[in-house]
Amino acid sequence: MTGTHGVITRRAVRRQRLERDGALRGGVLGAATQSDQLARRRRRDPRPGDRTPAVVVDGGDLDARSDLLYGAYLAGSAFAVAGSGLHHKICHVLGGAYDLPHAETHAIVLPHVLAFNAPAATSAAARIGRALGSADPVAGLHSLSKRVGIPNGLRDIGLRNDQLDEAVALIEPAVPADNPVPVTTVALRSLLEAAWSGEAAEEKP
Repeated sequence: MTGTHGVITRRAVRRQRLERDGALRGGVLGAATQSDQLARRRRRDPRPGDRTPAVVVDGGDLDARSDLLYGAYLAGSAFAVAGSGLHHKICHVLGGAYDLPHAETHAIVLPHVLAFNAPAATSAAARIGRALGSADPVAGLHSLSKRVGIPNGLRDIGLRNDQLDEAVALIEPAVPADNPVPVTTVALRSLLEAAWSGEAAEEKP
């Protein structure tokens, strides 16, 4: 969860749209600036790709636990200011409707949403990749997931294939209007199918 909050609060496209529309004023500007700064710092220090596996390997590693806890604070602070995006909306619907475990659901879905949005948020995606020590941020997330034992797909944590169409219908009303990439029914169904099957996410051209 620490990593997911650090990633999803980077809302560069939203800020650009608000600025273009003349809506970047007062509290909105402050929220965007604070969340950007916190999210950048979270992804830079400590690197989740370094500290999370260290804690999994040795829960008694107090240095790694301290770094990870500090990272969780930064990520949570950024998230509290910026609010939730497509990834969080999907996961909250899935968790609430199908009683899926919270952390595993977020970790499984995140690479797929990043792959979907990355083409329209290239600078943010590149920063995420650098924080994960990978030229490909999506591959970096997959690698981190494997290192810490995250299940491959939503089917591994209780979601059935015959529930996907219903899930799409439940998620669609919650899709943020300012998502960097337009979210069609077909695109959402494809994203969920990949996350359900455990198919490795790949950034779309």
